[in-house]
Amino acid sequence: RSVRINALDTPWALKDIEVTMQNAPDTYVVPKVSTLEEIEDISHEISKWEEAYKHPPTSVSLILVSTETPKSALQVSTFPDCERVVGMTWGAEDLAAALGAPINRGADNRYLPPFEYSRTMTLLSAVAGEVQPIDSVYVDFNDDAGLEEECLFAAAMGFTGKLTIHPKQIDIVNAAFSPSVEELDEARRLIEAFAEAEAVGRMAFSFEGKMVDAPHLNRARKMVDRAAQMQID
Repeated sequence: RSVRINALDTPWALKDIEVTMQNAPDTYVVPKVSTLEEIEDISHEISKWEEAYKHPPTSVSLILVSTETPKSALQVSTFPDCERVVGMTWGAEDLAAALGAPINRGADNRYLPPFEYSRTMTLLSAVAGEVQPIDSVYVDFNDDAGLEEECLFAAAMGFTGKLTIHPKQIDIVNAAFSPSVEELDEARRLIEAFAEAEAVGRMAFSFEGKMVDAPHLNRARKMVDRAAQMQID
């Protein structure tokens, strides 16, 4: 159960936490974060209510909308330092407003450089901090083809999910970020092949016509782990 609170630059964010903590949410989605200090302040506020309602310490996690301000885009790498953070996403619409940019995409529907930078930094910061990297929303909920293309591109980059803005987007997003049966089978075969290769002291070898080494093993293990979390056989 996740609760998206109001932005931190409004008078309602802390009140949102106060009135919802009694119901022990799993996660708060926190928009408009700009600094690690703000995130730690939110964490301390949650700790206060965890104690008041006798919830286990640090039982409530945070997912951050990490780059909705220019300041946050320059500090996003520090955000996973807060122990409550389990995921990070980014926001193009609010960042465009903050920059005074009338658009955030070019004629080819690709993000313009400031927004692609924020997207990339969110991905790198999340992975470096060992939290989930989540791609931003696709606002045109009637453009299924555009959504699917963007999801597949984000998944290829390394994002593990994507925010949705409309219920009709959910199936497309889930399909794009879920490994296929064929991909899972290949990953499991690769893991088995590595176990056999390691037994004879090899970490680089030919697998089904391709040379593979440690990065391929790491990628396969991540895919299998993610499938297990998603309850995909």
